[in-house]
Amino acid sequence: MIKPDWNRFKTKFSENPHDAFEWFAYLLFCKEFNKPSGIFRYKNQSAIETEPVIMGEEVIGWQAKFYEDTLSRHKTDLLETIKKARRDYPNLTKLIFYTNSQWGQGRGANNAPKLKIEIEKKAKELNITIEWRIDSYFESPFVAIDQKIISSYFFSESPLIDLNPAKGWFPYENWSNPSQGLDEEFFISDEAVIFNDQNEKKPVLDGLNEVRNTLSKEQGVVRLVGLSGVGKTRFVQAVFDERIGENALDPLMVCYADMSREPNPSPLAMAETLFELKERVVLIVDNCPPDLHRELVKIVTKEKSHISLLTVEYDIKDDKPEETSVFKLEPNSIRVIEKILENRFPYIGYVDRGKIAEFSGGNARVAIALANTVGQGESLSGLRDSELFKRLFLQRHEQDNNLMKSAEALSLVYSFSGKETDENSELHFLAKIAGKDVYKLYRDVQELKKRGLVQERGVWRALLPQAIANRLAKQALEYMPPYIISKMILSSANERLIKSFAHRLSFLHDSTEAKEIVEKWLDEIGWLGKEECNFNDFGMVIFRYVAPVLPNKVLKCIERAAISRGEDFLSPSKNIETMEFVHILRHVAYETEYFERAVDLILEFLYFEKKNGKENSIEEILKSLFWPVLSGTHAPPHLRKVFIKKLLESENLIKQDIGFELLEASLETDYFTSPYGFDFGARPRDFGWEPKTNQEKSLWYSLFIEVCVNLALSEHRLSKRAKKLLADRFMGLWNNSFNFDLLEDVIRRLNEDEPWIEGWLAVKEAIRFDKERYSPEVLARISNLEKFLRPKTLYENALVFTQEDVNYAYECFDFEEDEERRKCEETLRKKAFETGENLVIEQELFLLLLPRIVTSNNYMLGVLLKGVISKYTDKKELWNVLYEQYRKTPKEKRRLDAINAVLGFWFENDMEFFNKTMDFLLEDEIFADYFPVLQINYLDKNGLRRLHKALDLNIAPLRRYIILAYGRSHERLSDEDLYELLEHILALDGGLEVASEILSMRFHGRTEEKHFEKLIELGYRILQQFPFLDASSSHSDHMIEIIAKTCFGNNHSETKVKIICENIITLFKNNYRRFDFHRFKKVLAVYYPSVFLDFIFNLENNKNNIHLIDRCKKIDVNIDDETILLWCKDKPDINIAFILKNIQIFDDNKNLRMIIYKLLEEYGDLEEGLELLYQSSISWSWINSEVNRYENCRLFLNGLKKSDNKIIRKWANRKYKEYLKVINDIKKIESEEESRIYERFE
Repeated sequence: MIKPDWNRFKTKFSENPHDAFEWFAYLLFCKEFNKPSGIFRYKNQSAIETEPVIMGEEVIGWQAKFYEDTLSRHKTDLLETIKKARRDYPNLTKLIFYTNSQWGQGRGANNAPKLKIEIEKKAKELNITIEWRIDSYFESPFVAIDQKIISSYFFSESPLIDLNPAKGWFPYENWSNPSQGLDEEFFISDEAVIFNDQNEKKPVLDGLNEVRNTLSKEQGVVRLVGLSGVGKTRFVQAVFDERIGENALDPLMVCYADMSREPNPSPLAMAETLFELKERVVLIVDNCPPDLHRELVKIVTKEKSHISLLTVEYDIKDDKPEETSVFKLEPNSIRVIEKILENRFPYIGYVDRGKIAEFSGGNARVAIALANTVGQGESLSGLRDSELFKRLFLQRHEQDNNLMKSAEALSLVYSFSGKETDENSELHFLAKIAGKDVYKLYRDVQELKKRGLVQERGVWRALLPQAIANRLAKQALEYMPPYIISKMILSSANERLIKSFAHRLSFLHDSTEAKEIVEKWLDEIGWLGKEECNFNDFGMVIFRYVAPVLPNKVLKCIERAAISRGEDFLSPSKNIETMEFVHILRHVAYETEYFERAVDLILEFLYFEKKNGKENSIEEILKSLFWPVLSGTHAPPHLRKVFIKKLLESENLIKQDIGFELLEASLETDYFTSPYGFDFGARPRDFGWEPKTNQEKSLWYSLFIEVCVNLALSEHRLSKRAKKLLADRFMGLWNNSFNFDLLEDVIRRLNEDEPWIEGWLAVKEAIRFDKERYSPEVLARISNLEKFLRPKTLYENALVFTQEDVNYAYECFDFEEDEERRKCEETLRKKAFETGENLVIEQELFLLLLPRIVTSNNYMLGVLLKGVISKYTDKKELWNVLYEQYRKTPKEKRRLDAINAVLGFWFENDMEFFNKTMDFLLEDEIFADYFPVLQINYLDKNGLRRLHKALDLNIAPLRRYIILAYGRSHERLSDEDLYELLEHILALDGGLEVASEILSMRFHGRTEEKHFEKLIELGYRILQQFPFLDASSSHSDHMIEIIAKTCFGNNHSETKVKIICENIITLFKNNYRRFDFHRFKKVLAVYYPSVFLDFIFNLENNKNNIHLIDRCKKIDVNIDDETILLWCKDKPDINIAFILKNIQIFDDNKNLRMIIYKLLEEYGDLEEGLELLYQSSISWSWINSEVNRYENCRLFLNGLKKSDNKIIRKWANRKYKEYLKVINDIKKIESEEESRIYERFE
């Protein structure tokens, strides 16, 4: 909401406030009467501003009157307007006057002024009703709230709101074909498709509804990509077209700009404006480069943003922006193109429409341009493609070989700078290639632009659509020796131009000449090939661009580099470009003939990634090539199976693990989505091979199920994981692979030697979740499998309770569905306990299960062992058996669940044996390392004694003791006992961090309570010793905040607090690192405000002051004004200057704090003090625009303008002019920079 301020309005539009007011009134009139596409008007329209609008039986016109005085002074003007309105618009029934002025109150019964009555009477005689939209109207909710974005523009001084006058920004209208208006039909055929964010192929209408759904949500972000001319802009219009699909978005929410029209303000500035206004709007940016999209997303997705974003771009890249739903619009079907032509060119016959549609390749822009060349009664049916292309280029103009030659030269680069013509300009260089004068080439560019074959963005130009540009580039390469063109391009020393040439080559894989150029570049002695893939950023870009032209040659280059450079090339830690090469190889692997070589190379990159312990980013790419869908390769299933088997049979353990990961990928059945792109230059590409019939699907899965089963039944180190994989994938395979017979056979084979409990649980899970969807026959088959696998013997039931990594739900056994979980848990516990008791009777089974028991984390394991212990008469024998099994088990596989279970039982039932066992464990080489973890649950006097002894013996890493901080373990200790234990820990190397963590958790949630005095003293010592310089993190800050708050509240000791601050200052002396403990600083400010002020003053005098100021400004809000003023009296000049530089100058309502006036009074030099405050109001950081740094300056200066002090007001007005100049200079620089970065084609 914004209040009208006509003085501000006149200042902002001082050059012509009348025109600005007329525009303001026009926008409000259109909003009120729902005319989003505007109203027709004539030049110098008489009496009213536009043609009238018809609303029911009313014919309504309007007039805008911007006056500097009251309405009563404009009788003649108003009456003349009414008379002309009646004369020129005989059907007019209502006339609305918009005016910034107002009527003075009259003396009559209804308080109406005499002149107002007279004017309305005259209008009534002419059968016109008058409505007044006077000054108060602009304060109404309709203007101030509903039309906030409009009123904010006209009344705000904010530098973010400067549409000036919205050049290049449009409401909802027919952006793609303005001449047709909003009534133009959006043609949809059954063949028209769009790919959604999950790379799912959808009918266009479904995709449209998905886009609407995303954009209907605030902060929803959509990016629409597709080749030039496929109808992206028309698709965007359809999002708001209620005639199409469901839930069309409100067209009044639209704010549209096309980057090719150089919108002002820039999209970033517009987005910031809309965010500041809290306006609900759908921001649309057409021809939006990826970098600009990413910056816009940062604004749109900020907290409390009400904006949705839709960007459109013709370039299709592999990268997917964050927080964005990407949709790719495919070329139109022939039928859709024919419909478009029929609608726009009804005189073109059916046969010619088909010919044009076929030639266009689904590109509407090409089709329309070609159709424009067809005259009445003319036919194209007998023309060849080359003749159609020539016709498309000429567009009813005479044959012009010179223009064709220019177009060919320009098409050799993806884009070019089209303004400069000096010797170093790109146009000058391209003119050399064309063999003509640069000024002639410039004129040709303008001519091509008129024909719609050149588009511009700022200084940049490009031949579009790509279909035409690519064909022209092929012609250029045919008519000039390729080596000459290559030599000229490379000798230009213009890296941008060379990259642009390579970009064009990326689309010319079917050009013999383009291949010849790329082959020479990639040759062993070529300028790219000789580098052995050791590229700088420039070389990497070129290599990526030319890869689609000669995939085989690119493959050879990477193979040579892998052999000659080895680990230096293949290891991510030594080569930052590894991911670039892997992405290229993924594209190359599309073709079956290159698949093995490409994946072998990806494997080598991955091997070194795993060897060096890096993230598995390369592994995810390799795995995607082994998915049954969205793989991006046409390598047949058996070829991929062979590759997996090769890895599994390798002697290299890392390669075995990779092979298993690929096997997992091949058995995926659900939720496929690919984050990788599939386009590779202009090569025709799809998503790769995928099973299209149930038979093909069955074949795919049967191949890899067999590999997995054979691995599971072997002696391989991964056999156990293979069995688990089959269990994990069972439900998906049963539901989707059409392999019932095979899966039944697999289950019986895997259950032969040992009961397959994982399989049983998997079958039960499938029945539980999907039994409703199964046919009676399928349900019977899977139910028989469950009965076959169901545990029946004591051993099989024991396996259930010793299974690893199982978090049981009640469905593990046959409980009734309506039973409560608690009752089911009780039943399950009872069964586990009874199973344990029975294992004692059959001890050979217990011994057989021991290896599983000591490696299991099954949550029922403790219950099972309680059953064992309850019946096991010889405790020592049981302990020895269990201990021996732990000793034989590799350390990395040991789990403590079993030993914790038996220790817990003995602690409750046999304290003597428990203490003997714990004393033994204290010095045992197997368990000493984990002794604090075992002892922590049993903290009686003996347990505390053992912890102290463990600390003396240094048997376990000190970090193990931090477990005392969690699970409320420390609450088992008295304050005295905890104090002594923390003192012990604190005395050891590394003990400070552990003691701090434990003590902070002791105080957590109880900072206001009184605590044991010795713990408070310990807290002060921790604060005095804490390594603030090396332990900067939000966790450390929170921990120190709790300790400080508790200590400062329990024991007021300014002396100790000063020591803490002095120690921190000493730590940071001559150190440029920032003091990041903001929570601690706030606590200090609350309890010891004067000490806090001394503290930050001394910190600022260190060399790190530049980092401190911005982060400290808000802290002193909690310090009362009196304390600040009292502190300043000590050294007025120095201290007041410090406060003026660091104080938060606004209160919570963004009003100036009164203390700043008091500080200025006390400061010796008023103007210097004001300048210090002004500099303080400039933020150190900003988002998107440096203008945002100065937003507080504007508020500060506006606040000072209201001061009672004449000198302050005068200074503020003078400074405001300087501020505006700074803002304008910044905006100009940023606008130029944004144009340079974002208004480009590449």
